[in-house]
Amino acid sequence: MLGKSSLNSKIPIRERDFNYSMKLSRITLSIIGLWPFRENIRCSNFKFVVILVSILMTLLSSLTFVYQTDDDDKMFHSLINSLYMLMTLVKLLMMRCKNDKLEVILSEMRIDWRKYERFSDGNKRLVDLYTGKARTSSFVCIFFMEFSITTYFISRVAYALQQPAKIREWDLPYTAVYPFEVTSSLFVPMYLWQVFSAMCLGSVTISIDCLLVTTACHATGQLAALCENIKSYGHEQRHRDETLSSEIECSCIRCIIERHVDIVRYCRLVEDAYNLILLTEFIGTTFQFCLQMYIIVEHSHDKNIVGLLSFCIYLLVFNFRLFMYCNVFDAMVEMGEKVGASAYDISWYDFHPEAVRQLMFCILRANKPLNVTAGKFFSLNRNSYKNVIMTSSSYASVLLSIK
Repeated sequence: MLGKSSLNSKIPIRERDFNYSMKLSRITLSIIGLWPFRENIRCSNFKFVVILVSILMTLLSSLTFVYQTDDDDKMFHSLINSLYMLMTLVKLLMMRCKNDKLEVILSEMRIDWRKYERFSDGNKRLVDLYTGKARTSSFVCIFFMEFSITTYFISRVAYALQQPAKIREWDLPYTAVYPFEVTSSLFVPMYLWQVFSAMCLGSVTISIDCLLVTTACHATGQLAALCENIKSYGHEQRHRDETLSSEIECSCIRCIIERHVDIVRYCRLVEDAYNLILLTEFIGTTFQFCLQMYIIVEHSHDKNIVGLLSFCIYLLVFNFRLFMYCNVFDAMVEMGEKVGASAYDISWYDFHPEAVRQLMFCILRANKPLNVTAGKFFSLNRNSYKNVIMTSSSYASVLLSIK
């Protein structure tokens, strides 16, 4: 178990800070111009507008092709790309609208990291553990997203190379309709433009993934440290003025309750800021799963093995991202429930009646889950991940039966 000292003693202590924990999120959000603590506002706004325009233009041209084409296979392929672009565009605009709330969340995290130096060695190890998990998950997200984009482009080139040289046609990465004819002189610029758009799409997805994982793991680490403080609480402990003794964290009952309230408020900030973004992610991913599984099953006997492989990788990447969201937020809820269990398990019958009453309020508050929802409709947990997979499979089977 994460809370046991036997495990904590095996994890080396490394001095961390806010900049270390948010490094990947800061880099990725700065790329798309959404890092709230930006020094050059004009540069950030310019990057945001460029990314917004590139995604919007590619989306409109792709949707135009979906509307005009009579080829069902090409229509499904283009529809999958259009859904991903639309989902990413909506999330980008929502992130822009929620930038003030993001600044508040990051300010709360910065305050928490200022208290890190006063933590006990065991609590430092716990916080380091979840910070490491957030960074590892972020690195995996970056790798998978870049790998899926690269595989998609390689599959398009490989499919063209499989055709005989006399009838070989080179297509753009995203099948689209433009108000001008893409001739040989314009093919390379348009190809590079779509490559840039794909990079913008990947950057937006990666930045949101890194941010959500980091904020969730931060709350889980703080709750784990709070559980340790509750377990080690003794009735003889008195409040310590941290302004006079800043080297040691105060673990009296008053500070434990105040810390619990602060963490709960932080979780509510995360919920209010990102529930619509998560709803967009879940709806878009459900339809993408449906269409991708339909294409994989329908074209499982085709000779374009590289193309099918790219769709399988694409499906696995989005499957991983969805599971990661559900897993990190479910872990946060479970750790919040452990706070109440830790308060109940200590020898509270030896405490002063006032301390017992405060512990009772802590237990009651911990019984209310720290759920992060998708648009207030359902909570993110492992069960909701299973429901999305089952729903997508059902939709895909309906499409196959109609076909």
